[in-house]
Amino acid sequence: MRCICSIGIVPPCVEQTTTFTNSTPIEIPDLLPGDPYPSEIEVTGLTGRIIKATVTINGFSHTFPDDVGFLLVGPQGQTVNLLNCAGGGADAVNATITFDDSATNQVPTPIVSGTYQPSGLCTRNFSLPAPSPPYGTQLSTYNDTIGNGLWSLYVQDFVGGDIGLISGGWTLNITSCEIVSTI
Repeated sequence: MRCICSIGIVPPCVEQTTTFTNSTPIEIPDLLPGDPYPSEIEVTGLTGRIIKATVTINGFSHTFPDDVGFLLVGPQGQTVNLLNCAGGGADAVNATITFDDSATNQVPTPIVSGTYQPSGLCTRNFSLPAPSPPYGTQLSTYNDTIGNGLWSLYVQDFVGGDIGLISGGWTLNITSCEIVSTI
């Protein structure tokens, strides 16, 4: 399918979704940043601008999810507060959570697998080397930018007494308008 994307790219482009995954588990210790911190994905090979991005957390478990924050940082430093002060106090058990601006609802209490809007219901200062607030609230923050480069997911537990794990790492889906060669 050929499209001239709404972001005004000429020559013609093809809408394409590319998936990038870091399957390394992320441990979430009590009252500390995750391990690794950040978890990173290197995006390469895109020729067009982003028209949509989604993020999937694969296998999230935590004994008090409301304590946890997820911050996504794009290659040009753009930030999105994916999860913060959401999910309540009931255990999250191996939930696969996809963050998508087009979803109907934010993360529920208790957390169950599904697709949700970014749910940064509060702003907490993530530990260095994460950037300081303010943070974006929607994944459309990345629209009309080039997706190539280092993407970082910062995961942190902000309140004492509970631990967690993201057993399957995370996935970044980038839909871009890839330039079509006319030669």
